[in-house]
Amino acid sequence: MSELAIAGANPAKAAALKRVAAALRIRCARRIRVDVDEDGPTFADNARDKALAASALAPGALVMASDGGLEIPALRDRWDPLRTSRFAGEAPPLTKARRLIELAGELPVEARVARWTEALALAVDGRVIACWTQSGPQRRMAASVPETVGAFWVDALLEQTDRAPGHWELLRRRFAEFCAA
Repeated sequence: MSELAIAGANPAKAAALKRVAAALRIRCARRIRVDVDEDGPTFADNARDKALAASALAPGALVMASDGGLEIPALRDRWDPLRTSRFAGEAPPLTKARRLIELAGELPVEARVARWTEALALAVDGRVIACWTQSGPQRRMAASVPETVGAFWVDALLEQTDRAPGHWELLRRRFAEFCAA
């Protein structure tokens, strides 16, 4: 493999993708900021669009891009997982977390479950060479928001009740299998 580049503008997402590659001792040479409309019908479509856009800026490099969102089945048409990071506009993470807890607040406790789904796409020279979509385990949503949340603000809202592998670990495994083939 010549060079690995990470596509995207979100520093927290770029760090997560670097960890996927680092687990295989693959060093990410650079991050490519791309401005792609994330309006595809699936996470995989959005991840592929990002990977393709970045691969045009990095000839010969293997480009890794992703897109993901929180699935909350009980909210039905009041929640679009594809717009998780944009549902509250340009609000800071803590505000987004509070607004989501407000939205889910009317749900009965047993219906307050969600899971994160992430798609990971690889492209080289304007061609997608792999794309996977993985969901983490279903988790109960917290009843309130902690005082502080990180860049991945959704993590603060999902209770960790087991040690099931999350979406990043599952994607890392898929990437490892791809690299080993």
